[in-house]
Amino acid sequence: MSYIDSTYFPTKKEINPFMVFPILSLYFLYFLFFVHYSIFIILKKQILLSFFFDP
Repeated sequence: MSYIDSTYFPTKKEINPFMVFPILSLYFLYFLFFVHYSIFIILKKQILLSFFFDP
């Protein structure tokens, strides 16, 4: 069992970057999505305000 463990499962040192990177990239994508969504909402509100109040 120990031989299989050592050969098929990477150690903590090796697996840490590969575990952290997807999480960070997911957080980064979520952050980008949130920023773009908020900017879109702000622009939409400004466009609506200018549309309604500036004939």
